[in-house]
Amino acid sequence: MFGEPQAAVAAARDMAEVMAGFNDERRSAGEVPVAIGVGIARGEVVVATVATAERAAYACLGAPVHRAVQLAAACLTDGQTMRLDAGLSYPV
Repeated sequence: MFGEPQAAVAAARDMAEVMAGFNDERRSAGEVPVAIGVGIARGEVVVATVATAERAAYACLGAPVHRAVQLAAACLTDGQTMRLDAGLSYPV
């Protein structure tokens, strides 16, 4: 979806930066911070858009999508923000 993993890593870094500011505001308001996890995997996927006059849905299907979901979930258990799939060696 992003073309090259570097773009996905840059997007994840941007998300983490925005979330840090958001969580600072939440802490100042006495609210609990929100955690995010970003999983980055590479491979072929099927992308589709289905739309009606009232609603549109966008979906990505395939093994890399499933792997990215697993990586994102693992982030939430160990406190990391981002995880890369094996074989991706871009600086994080």
